Amino acid sequence: MGMLVKGRWRDEDQLHINGHYQRPVSVFDGEIEGEHLKQARNQPGRYVLIGSASCPWSHRCILVRAVEGLEGMIPIHLAHGPRVEGYALDGGKEWPIPGTRNTARHLHQLYSLSEPAYTGRSTVPVLWDRETCRIVSNESSQIVAFLAALGGRGRLFPTPTAAAQEELQLRMHEALNNGVYRAGFAESQEAYDEAVVEVFTMMDELEERLGDHSFLMGKALSYADLQLFVTLVRFDPVYYILHRCCLKRLVDYPRLWRWARRIYQMPGVSDTVDWGAICRASYANDTRHAQPAIVPVLPLADWWQLP
Repeated sequence: MGMLVKGRWRDEDQLHINGHYQRPVSVFDGEIEGEHLKQARNQPGRYVLIGSASCPWSHRCILVRAVEGLEGMIPIHLAHGPRVEGYALDGGKEWPIPGTRNTARHLHQLYSLSEPAYTGRSTVPVLWDRETCRIVSNESSQIVAFLAALGGRGRLFPTPTAAAQEELQLRMHEALNNGVYRAGFAESQEAYDEAVVEVFTMMDELEERLGDHSFLMGKALSYADLQLFVTLVRFDPVYYILHRCCLKRLVDYPRLWRWARRIYQMPGVSDTVDWGAICRASYANDTRHAQPAIVPVLPLADWWQLP
C-alpha cells in the first residue's frame, strides 16, 4: 500500500515480521478530549468523518454515526477510487479539503498537512477538524468513543457490563477482527495456521454465546455487536475466499447468521454496507495470494430473510 516517510510518499510497507502480519499502530491515536465534544455540539459540521466503505475499521465508525443518529452533526466523506498512493479521496479527482482553499487527491496529503514530517501509513478512518485543518484522530476506537459520547445515550457502552464487554472486544479484535487479516496476509505457513485456528475458535465461541443471548452482551445492542458485525458482513464474500479462512462460512453458523441478519435489518445499518465497494477494494488491493482484480460472485445468502 505504501507509506509516508518524513512527509514524502514511498511505495513501501513495513508490515511483516518473520512472516507474521503486524497491524500498524495509529499515530494520531490520543484520547479525543472533552473540548472536542463541546465544540462538536456547539458547531455542527466542524468535525468531518473521512472513511471508506471497504475498510472494516472505518465501517465501525460509520455504523456508530448511523446508530446514534449523528448525520446532522458529523458530515461524512467516503474515500474511494484506485489506490495509486494509498487511499484516493475522490476517485482520483481533486477534493476540496474542508476548512481550506486547498485540494488534495490522496488521503496521505491530509496526514502531511497535519504533520509535515509524518512517517507511517495513511489510513482511514480520520476525524478531521475543519477549524484547525488538522487530523484529530485516526484511531477507530477513539473516534467510536467520541461518536458514542456525542450521541449521549450510553447504550453502546452500558456501565453494568463495561468490564466484560471490553474484555470480549479485545479478544475478538485479536482473534477475529484482525485474525482474518493475519491469516490472509501471512507470509509463512506457520503464521497462517496460527491465525486461522484463532479465527474459527472465536467463531465457535461466539456461536455458543448466542445460544443464551440475543446480542453479545445480553438483551440489548452494544458496540461489541457492531465490532463483530463489520467482520462477519465481509466474511463469506472476502475472508472465506480471498483470505483463505475457508473452514466454514458465516452461513454455516446458524446462530451467528441469524444474529448478523438481525443487525443488518436494523434501521440505518444496511445503508452502511456497500457490497460492491467491499469486494472491489479487497480483490483489487488485497490480492497478494489471489489473481488480481478478479471479483467473485457473492455467496447465495438472503440477508432480508427474517431472523
